[in-house]
Amino acid sequence: MRGLAAAVVAVVGLAVAAPAARADDAYPSKTIHIVVPYPAGGGTDAIARLFAQKLGPQLGQTIVIDNRPGAGTLLAADIVAKAPPDGYTLLWVTVATLGISPAIYKAPAIDPIKDFAPIAQVARATFVLVTAKSLPVKTVADVIAYAKARPGKLNYGSAGSGTPHHLYMEMFKRRAGIDVVHVPYKGSGPATLDLLSGQLSMMIDDVTPVAGHLDNGDVRLIAVAGDKRSALFPNVPAIGETLPGFDLPVYQGIVAPARTPPAVTARLGALIAEIVQAPDYPKSLVPFGMEPLFRSPDAFRTFLASDVPRWAQLAKDAGVHAE
Repeated sequence: MRGLAAAVVAVVGLAVAAPAARADDAYPSKTIHIVVPYPAGGGTDAIARLFAQKLGPQLGQTIVIDNRPGAGTLLAADIVAKAPPDGYTLLWVTVATLGISPAIYKAPAIDPIKDFAPIAQVARATFVLVTAKSLPVKTVADVIAYAKARPGKLNYGSAGSGTPHHLYMEMFKRRAGIDVVHVPYKGSGPATLDLLSGQLSMMIDDVTPVAGHLDNGDVRLIAVAGDKRSALFPNVPAIGETLPGFDLPVYQGIVAPARTPPAVTARLGALIAEIVQAPDYPKSLVPFGMEPLFRSPDAFRTFLASDVPRWAQLAKDAGVHAE
């Protein structure tokens, strides 16, 4: 998308904790494995590899990426939860792993809070509310008014049932008091094509699938799906400006098995903070529609204590579940 890289000139509010206590000098003494719950080649895999390439030299050890997709990311999570808590097997996480999948699976294999020791959050995905260009709307208020006048007549697409795209839109529906029909797809790509053709009225999607269609007006960018504006689109309002409190962060981060020594997680968190603070870091996230968002081990733990129940409640309210 033209101008997207230039938009990330400065990212405000990148809070980094003070340097953490040193870990035992013996760590690390062997190869570290980061288990990624997605196939190789995707955006999450690419960001995990970026960190592996930078962390390896800092730690003086090789870091291997182990891709283990499956079970809504819970296969990888279960592997790491059962690994020795020594800092040598880590889990790359997104909100799907610690928020959505535990909320929608009837008997999830892991407890997102009890089974892991947070290390750091490193990025936040930018999601946007977009509509078909045929809809006569320009603002969030317009979308709400247009939908209220046509209950059950409009629809929205998602990347699949139980995805952030789906639950974000369900939250929007409930907060806005509108009736819009959900049409699930197998990924954002097919949904975007139907939005372009006008078969879909709207969707909340991550930036990457729709970025190429924004400048030429094939789809209409209405708002950023969050409580505040994005550095990627500084002139685009947030949904939260119309519906205060609207926010469900979609993040990238890293955790270790529970009972991993705090000195290990603190050291890793401090080194990750250095990576996130580097001047070129924001630019490296642009192709994935993400922005820096750092949380230290303690801050990540505090965040999860409130975020995990929110996704669980939203999934329950929306009647979303998976076997």
